[in-house]
Amino acid sequence: MRRVSKPRRTYRILMVDDDSAFETLVRGFLQSTQRHLFEVEWVSTCGRGLDELRAHANYDLALVEYKLDPQDGLHFIEAARALRPFLPIVMLTGHGSEMVAAEALKKGAADYLPKRLISRVRLMEVVATAIKKARHQQKMAQSSERIQLLTILDDLTKLYRRHYIFDRIEKEIAYARRHHCGLSLAMLDLDHFKKVNDTYGHPVGDRVLVHVASLIPRELREIDLVGRYGGEEFLIMFPRSMLAEAFKACERVCNRVASTPVVLEEGGQLTVTCSIGVAGLSSSLRDLPALLKQADAALYDAKHAGRNRVCA
Repeated sequence: MRRVSKPRRTYRILMVDDDSAFETLVRGFLQSTQRHLFEVEWVSTCGRGLDELRAHANYDLALVEYKLDPQDGLHFIEAARALRPFLPIVMLTGHGSEMVAAEALKKGAADYLPKRLISRVRLMEVVATAIKKARHQQKMAQSSERIQLLTILDDLTKLYRRHYIFDRIEKEIAYARRHHCGLSLAMLDLDHFKKVNDTYGHPVGDRVLVHVASLIPRELREIDLVGRYGGEEFLIMFPRSMLAEAFKACERVCNRVASTPVVLEEGGQLTVTCSIGVAGLSSSLRDLPALLKQADAALYDAKHAGRNRVCA
């Protein structure tokens, strides 16, 4: 039975070295291997190497010479790590200095290879190990990030949980007091939500919560923060924002919710409204408990004034 060989994987290598003869040697080593295919892009300066990384995100590894002009390979490693945190970088040098090796590794290089010791076997060994290690680190980081998101995001709405938004508000309050800038907090509550659950059932109630959670950020700035406070209540934080500015943003949110009905799976639409109470940091409202209490009182006023409105 004829054995079917697997297609060879292609790896893109960025080589930053001003020695064209050495580049030809390395390219020959890489392209002589039977296991993988290597595409090598060669540039002679750090600046051009960094431009390549900015323009193309699909490099699998970078090989960089230590002695380059006007900026050395250590500068490239530092700048490249900022652009591509998981790109493995191997430092090449003709000097073999232990101090250079230590500094390269400290700045984030995956390995260090003196040019005088290079061979096809040694080069392939270093390249394969660096790529494998970098991919494992990236997977671990992505897994850790997913776990962290699960702890700070509400399961249903995918907005921030209360403990996380409280922590962020505390930090923003400290920043606002230190730099003498504004900060406002809003408490949003869906009107007659219990009636929605009683009439349509909890699955529809959940759909309403998800729907409203998707609408709120559309009327906010990127720096504003939205979280689920509990039940049908949401918190909105407005960093560097005075009360009047936050009030206008909340009016936009209120209008957006009222004018964008929920589409029901069984057909038809369901219009919901919300009431919002807003409070701003001041000499008398200096911490989170005071802001929450004031926003809750303003929310109470909005409810008793007829709902579907904003009060401060």
